[in-house]
Amino acid sequence: MSKYVKPVIAALTVVVYLLALRFIAPPMRPCFLIGPAVAGLVAWLSGRVAGLMVAMLLLPATRFIYSQFDISIGFSTYVTSPSYIALMAFAALGVGSARNYSNALKRRIEDYWKANENLQRKLSSVQEPGGLYNICSQCKSMKSENGNWESVNDFLQKNTKMQLTHCICPDCTESYQDQEIEFNPERF
Repeated sequence: MSKYVKPVIAALTVVVYLLALRFIAPPMRPCFLIGPAVAGLVAWLSGRVAGLMVAMLLLPATRFIYSQFDISIGFSTYVTSPSYIALMAFAALGVGSARNYSNALKRRIEDYWKANENLQRKLSSVQEPGGLYNICSQCKSMKSENGNWESVNDFLQKNTKMQLTHCICPDCTESYQDQEIEFNPERF
């Protein structure tokens, strides 16, 4: 909803409530109990401050309307009672707080969706080799997609984000030690 539509709806709701209270509602029924709902609606549409202002403005307006009827004197005194004032304030503050919480929750959900989309985008860009690859059982060269044979090192560096370094495993170390090659394990 537009930022201009919400205040118009809130103002129309207050006017319709007061007109209905004066001209439509029977004086023997406690229709002023709809007042907290009106204050809550205004608080939901425009915030806690606006809801609280409407709640405090509806108190004298409702009392004035009920003072026009001879039969409803008891209702006009109830409208100024602390319990009704607290009910109006609680409706405005409670619904306004629920609105703020709801808006914060919506923003947090939107942030999670954006983060999820960002992670999905990054995950799709990660190169991961999968499937079957041809590898020579003798020299361990691998056949690339274009049909060329290349070393395992070159293949992995081109097709993954791996960076390779060379060393000698413990089994090979023993085989080198058996041979007459000078081996210094501290070099590795």
